[in-house]
Amino acid sequence: MIIIHSPKKLAEILEYSLADIYAVIERIKSRPRSVYYSFTSRTIKAGKVKERPIDPSRDKLRDLQNRIYERILKKIPLPPHVMGSRRGKNNIDNAADHRGGLFHFETDLKNFFGFATSKMVFDALRTQGYSPDICHILTQLTTFKGHIPQGAPTSAILANLVGLSFDKPILALCAEHQIKYTRYVDDLWFSAEHSFTALEQPILRVIEDNQFLYSHRKTVAKAGTIEGTGVKVNKGGRLSLTDAQEKKLADPNRSELSKQGLESYKRQVEKK
Repeated sequence: MIIIHSPKKLAEILEYSLADIYAVIERIKSRPRSVYYSFTSRTIKAGKVKERPIDPSRDKLRDLQNRIYERILKKIPLPPHVMGSRRGKNNIDNAADHRGGLFHFETDLKNFFGFATSKMVFDALRTQGYSPDICHILTQLTTFKGHIPQGAPTSAILANLVGLSFDKPILALCAEHQIKYTRYVDDLWFSAEHSFTALEQPILRVIEDNQFLYSHRKTVAKAGTIEGTGVKVNKGGRLSLTDAQEKKLADPNRSELSKQGLESYKRQVEKK
């Protein structure tokens, strides 16, 4: 990890002149639609339409963000409990970490990127040791409308870094009570060999105290099995596809190519 203290050093690493970097920042402020193109993603689940704003970057800004990700953000070490959007870890690893737990608790953050503000990004970068000037420049280049935009190459890793702010007190609670905790982007998983019902509300309060919201519908506590991120952790520690994934696999109207993909994924899950 390279700690950057001066704008000149940042320009050298990104191989952009400072003038060009500041020009892109000015375009974000004055002509945002020239560097971001926005659309709304609509999905239907359980009969309900879910809308999500997507703001992909383009042109010089996207090139800068790709360089920021590859040359700076990707080099920041993440603790082992962070499973999503990092090289060498995936949703199967997230589930596998909870095998053997007899009691499980899971919750999901609502609109995680939307609630991850520019200030949170700045503070997260400061925590990593970057100077205020560098944090200010990087925050301007990677946030949009005051928060982390969905669709930018830097967004997932920044969300991971922002999430460390609430991970820290949650990890302290879990360590005190022998609870396993992992986070797969905005999915928070907990497991233990003993019941920990009394810890559920304190965990949820930590989330709210850090200015995030959790989904009541996706907050689940149960014994024996738990499922999420496309994987089910069965009693005894065996991993399998979720019921929803198995239903897709059995759908006679599903294309052969899609079924082959699901079957390949199933093999990966079951051999973990």
